[in-house]
Amino acid sequence: MIMSIIVFSLQSCGDKGKNSKDEDQPEVITDFSNGELIYKSKCIVCHQADGKGIQGAFPGLIGKQADLKTVVNGREGTIMKAFKHELTDSEIVEVVNYINHTWGNNFSFTRLDSVSALK
Repeated sequence: MIMSIIVFSLQSCGDKGKNSKDEDQPEVITDFSNGELIYKSKCIVCHQADGKGIQGAFPGLIGKQADLKTVVNGREGTIMKAFKHELTDSEIVEVVNYINHTWGNNFSFTRLDSVSALK
């Protein structure tokens, strides 16, 4: 009985955290400064500096989660172009996370591996 307790204790200490969920997940980018620069160079004309867009022409981004698929592949039948050939995967993640955490938005983080899955 004592031997069983010792073995159990050693097993639970040995690789503690090695297979944790956090280590299996790709790193989340939480610095939005580069995303802001990308937004200002690629998105601001249509969606405006305040994220409100232009009524009747370009949708606002306040209170709406950025659609990663639309940013990557564009939206057919609209002026929204695809950025998959213009921005790196990392830049796409940065601008989407900037949009999702600006103007009071507080949506989930987009991860780098999510972009390549959409291409």
